[in-house]
Amino acid sequence: MVMGSVLLFAGNDIVTKALVTQYPVPLVAAMRYIVQLLLMMAVLLPRMGTRLLKTERTPIRLVDRSGVIRLQLAHGAAEAAPVARAAARLREMMGAQTHYGDGGERLPAVFLTAGPRVFNLSGLLTADQVISLADAELQQLPPEDTVLLLVGEG
Repeated sequence: MVMGSVLLFAGNDIVTKALVTQYPVPLVAAMRYIVQLLLMMAVLLPRMGTRLLKTERTPIRLVDRSGVIRLQLAHGAAEAAPVARAAARLREMMGAQTHYGDGGERLPAVFLTAGPRVFNLSGLLTADQVISLADAELQQLPPEDTVLLLVGEG
């Protein structure tokens, strides 16, 4: 598969270099990308259908009673949970929103709201640190209260 990819890339490069001697560079570049787009759609569209054309984003906005946006996330999840279950649920939500890349684990932005207070738990290095800080805040609340958990990308 790798060899095939290398051969296709080299072939594409040879064809492009040959065409720029006869046609304007912007035209060759545009046709190169249009053909690649059509080929990728021919391969991916039958398998993915309309999901190929849709971006699945769930923007989150936390609005206070006076209509002021207190918090805005480009994509994320929000859930109300009782204080007694909030830490466990927060760990699950963080696991679903955590991304992994070359630099390792990238935690999502995490916020906890209780009444009018918004606790920013973002910027910590590990999920255990976030949960520990959340536990410290949750211990100050009655166990029967409900808190709002917000996890996502800022």
